[in-house]
Amino acid sequence: MVVSAERPLSASESTSSYAAPTERPSSLSKHKHSQQQQQQQQPTSKRKKKKNTSSTQQTQQQGRPMQQEPPRNKRGQQQQQQQQQQQQQNQQCTTPGSCQDTLDDNRNESHAPPSVIQVDDTSFVEYLRTVVDYYTPPELYDGLCETTETASITTPMQRHLERVMVTHQFPDAYPESLRKMGNYSDGTPAGSPQWIGDRGIQNPANPTYATFGSILDISTKYSQAWEGSTEFGGKPSWIASLIQRRAIVREEFHVVPCRVDLLDDYDIVAPYDDDSACFLGVEADEYVSVRGTDEKKYAHWELAAEWGIGEHGYFVNSDIMDLELKDEDDGTKDRKFDTIIANGALASVDAMHDMDLVLEKMVSFLKPGGVIFLVGIEPLVKVDGPGRVFNQILDVIDSVKGLSGVYPHRNVPATWINRNLHRLGLNVFSSTLFPTEPTFDDMSETVHEATKWIDENEISGAVKKQYKKMLSYYMDKAREVTKDGPVFAGERQYIIAAELPSDNNKDGVFPQPHVVEPTIYQPKPKYEVDTKPKVEKLDETPVAPGKMLEHKWANGDKYDGLGARIGIPPQLVPTITQYVKDLGLWDMMIDIIQNDPMPQDTTKFFNVTSPYGGEGRNFSWSAKRPDNFYGSDSDMHWFDIADEASHEDSIRALAKGGFDEVLNGIGEYLGLDSLTTFSIGLLAVTKADKGYVHVDFDNTGRRAFNLLINLETPGDEPELTVIEEDAMGNFRRGQVKYESNFGVLNGDAGMHATNECNHKASGGVRLTASIFISDLKEGSVAEVAGHDNYYFPFGNEEWIWAQAGRHWKKDGSVSLTSDRGRDPFIPEDHLTHCETRVGKNKEKCWVNGIERKRCYKTCGFFMPDDEFRPGEERLKIFGW
Repeated sequence: MVVSAERPLSASESTSSYAAPTERPSSLSKHKHSQQQQQQQQPTSKRKKKKNTSSTQQTQQQGRPMQQEPPRNKRGQQQQQQQQQQQQQNQQCTTPGSCQDTLDDNRNESHAPPSVIQVDDTSFVEYLRTVVDYYTPPELYDGLCETTETASITTPMQRHLERVMVTHQFPDAYPESLRKMGNYSDGTPAGSPQWIGDRGIQNPANPTYATFGSILDISTKYSQAWEGSTEFGGKPSWIASLIQRRAIVREEFHVVPCRVDLLDDYDIVAPYDDDSACFLGVEADEYVSVRGTDEKKYAHWELAAEWGIGEHGYFVNSDIMDLELKDEDDGTKDRKFDTIIANGALASVDAMHDMDLVLEKMVSFLKPGGVIFLVGIEPLVKVDGPGRVFNQILDVIDSVKGLSGVYPHRNVPATWINRNLHRLGLNVFSSTLFPTEPTFDDMSETVHEATKWIDENEISGAVKKQYKKMLSYYMDKAREVTKDGPVFAGERQYIIAAELPSDNNKDGVFPQPHVVEPTIYQPKPKYEVDTKPKVEKLDETPVAPGKMLEHKWANGDKYDGLGARIGIPPQLVPTITQYVKDLGLWDMMIDIIQNDPMPQDTTKFFNVTSPYGGEGRNFSWSAKRPDNFYGSDSDMHWFDIADEASHEDSIRALAKGGFDEVLNGIGEYLGLDSLTTFSIGLLAVTKADKGYVHVDFDNTGRRAFNLLINLETPGDEPELTVIEEDAMGNFRRGQVKYESNFGVLNGDAGMHATNECNHKASGGVRLTASIFISDLKEGSVAEVAGHDNYYFPFGNEEWIWAQAGRHWKKDGSVSLTSDRGRDPFIPEDHLTHCETRVGKNKEKCWVNGIERKRCYKTCGFFMPDDEFRPGEERLKIFGW
């Protein structure tokens, strides 16, 4: 008996319906690179989104040949011309009764197989080393996406197989995450039923990968990739993606692959969301690929070299039962592999009774503890629905072939394979069926192939005419049943995974249970995060004035951002409140938000007179109602200083209220060098149906903060929501009820939002002071400047730098009380022609536009140094 490594075609596959094109990534410039150069290549490209066409979603489940790069040789050009002619025929044959002439025109076409390449392995390897161009890593990634026709580097069936390997090597990963979902370290129920915390996070310095190890790839010439087909056996691009997976992950700016519990893994569907789809953490070391013809062997060998894996393995031409592979270190022993991937091996015309011997032969190459994956097609099941027309088309072509003495190959079902693997002592731990749905193009191509068989058969003209009449009828019927998309026609493909026992499971116990019956594949959905968890308690330990307590959950878990309560001196809130009232801002804020609320994303300016310092100075302030960002819904208004004089005056109010004690508590707790306080801002809100979830700062090295101090609240409900986000994006939510003895500090990754409220009925307004503080260093100045440049100082980094170290130092040498002001500073316009741009009366300086934010000198919002008098105590300058 001879069983070829070529996949014997089933009735459906004996036609060109499922004939895949030559695997060639398209539109890539290539350069010669060694293996080492590929690994050292620096990242130069980002992941590309595929275009969404009307058929992209269909091709997730059905077979449709992919587009390809123009072939480089004459034979490839001939094949492409034939494919183009077939596409033209399909386009012509689109109306009832229009197919017969097209079928008749094809009778002279030849479909003889191409000649076998005449070359030996040694010279071919030398040819690969001297001639073949290697893809650079960016080209490799882009080419893999092109080849699979998805936004990922692997097709859905490949991704399933990779998942199976990950779950096989890490069987406890997902159950462990599932067990800990919604529970904290001490077992207390979590606020989110999906809360994961930091469990399962990949370590960027040493990410975890599953490995196929050494691969024996027993595959066929019909195993190229198209969506929904038997996609990957022998596909050099897929093996290349495994061997170079780590490099691809690094290259595409992904620090780590998917989690080993696969919570962040999902099937991509149109429209592609590839920016968030992770790469599965699987890899391989080496391979041996078996092909049934020399032509396919050398063609795939060259592809492997182009994909950069030529030196990781080699190709052989052999029948399965005659296959001999010797150990490279000990030539007297047979070589064993960690993984075997066999595609289409268990099918035959007349040797079905020997399929158990073929299975046993393949298993003989497996190492103890190794895994064999069997990929193939189940026997076709006749259907009664719309897909029956495809069954009828296949019956016609099988009938015609039978008249020529050619009989369809037969396939074995997954249940048969499962039983026989079990009898061989293997544990079948995964068995999955993938239904395929032919499109009208698939059916049309099958009819075209049938026509060739009819024309070349030595049967009477009357019989040929009758056959073609039937095919024409079925084409019309196929067009009708597929007008809304592809249909199921009774074909399913399988992927079966089984493990050979090792010393670790001599007692018959395996990490994963034995599977008897296959299951139908269900696409894996994207993980849906929980952003609306129930509220849980935060620690409410009392905090003394001048002390800082970082947030932690009531059960003792740490909060993962920088958030804290700061004890404030008892005179601070009354002092700030009186200052705001004396400026006339208090009544103004309440009147605006209650009686004349501003439209969203608008700003206005006004002057106020300070009662302090004895001179009745005038100061500029602004009011802004921001947009409702990202689905938030609130009537919050912001009130902020509008020039440097107002900034300096508000800081005097903080000095009078004892804010030095607050700065000392922050600086000492965080171990900072110095701190600078920026002006008082005010937040007013009467109604918030959904607060804006945000962070004020990130990546400052815990050196920039916003301190919130409540001045008045009309209700008893908590005013602030504190949020923690886990590795998957689930929220953990707590709430803070403001008290007069502390403020709430939000720093790096301190996620928070205004809590829901509605004081419309009572006429009350929630008023909160917002004070920005920073230890000004290289990393924090840019964050402070970029926080929000609508208000003073409009992101002016030079002015911000001039404030460094001004109000607190760890040696106690400076304070708000003895504040001597900023360093000298001379503003410069950051726009050209500011004198004319701002208008004759500088009216654009009082519009929230680019002139106000960039004409620093012309608009005059900064105090001249002769008026500011750097180095002199503010008490002397401002009189209080």
